[in-house]
Amino acid sequence: MQTPILVIGATGNIGRVLIQRLLQQGRLVRAATRHPERYPAHPGVTPIYFDYEQPDSFAPALAGIKQVFAIAGPASTGVTLPFSPFVAQIQRAGVEHLVLVTTMPILRSDGLHLWDEVEQPVLQAGVPCTFLRPNWFMQAFVDSFMATMVKQGRLCVPAADARISLIDARDIGEVAAALLTAEEHRTHAYTLTGGEALNFTEIAATLAHASGRSVEYHHEPLETLGVTELNAAGGTMTPIKNLTYLFKTLRQGSFAEVDPTVERLIGRPPTTFAHFANEHAAVWQTEPSPQSTRSA
Repeated sequence: MQTPILVIGATGNIGRVLIQRLLQQGRLVRAATRHPERYPAHPGVTPIYFDYEQPDSFAPALAGIKQVFAIAGPASTGVTLPFSPFVAQIQRAGVEHLVLVTTMPILRSDGLHLWDEVEQPVLQAGVPCTFLRPNWFMQAFVDSFMATMVKQGRLCVPAADARISLIDARDIGEVAAALLTAEEHRTHAYTLTGGEALNFTEIAATLAHASGRSVEYHHEPLETLGVTELNAAGGTMTPIKNLTYLFKTLRQGSFAEVDPTVERLIGRPPTTFAHFANEHAAVWQTEPSPQSTRSA
């Protein structure tokens, strides 16, 4: 009898594509979500309750599972989840392969990788793991404070002229599907980027062309927004100081690398930002709500 693959974050941009690809390959899926009752019925998919903040949900989700896909946390926030208890349960459950999404290397002031507290417990537990370390998601321009800025015609972030190789989160889902169905990728770490490195002036021009709006980029400290936290992605509120540190890292050139791994693993070039922007043009064509401000 075929063992299902546990997909944590089943309703997210990565998880939805991953599940679609696994089903196309004839695999069974256990879809982990905080609201399994809302998950649409689909042959081959069994929804199950899971929440990183509820350790009691770990064992039922992992029962009988040999392969797991997980996301450590929103890559744009710099905030890690309490991951060690979950790793301990993975070890007890006898999981044979974990595909874990973290982020591109970001050095902290103490010289450690920002995600060491996520990756190191996995390595110390001896769980066979493939780390996926993607760049910033293109979706940040759809589901964060930057989407509101685009609607208002002023993309104001402290990026200077730095370049960034944004990646479509859906491409990560395709990569994960390839890795979960091929044993030779176990115990590897892959950097995942888009196929081009753009600066924010070019990003603003691409968004303007797709949306039909006037969108200008302005280098501006986030602190001038007059708030202490911002919606970094998908409703995750993140302290300004964390986002400011990420933009400082961006200005240092840490996110400009263009890596060929995505194309090598899925057999096609990564999604371009222009294509992504054209797909999501309607997001920026709607008017900002009356309550919206520059701080989103």
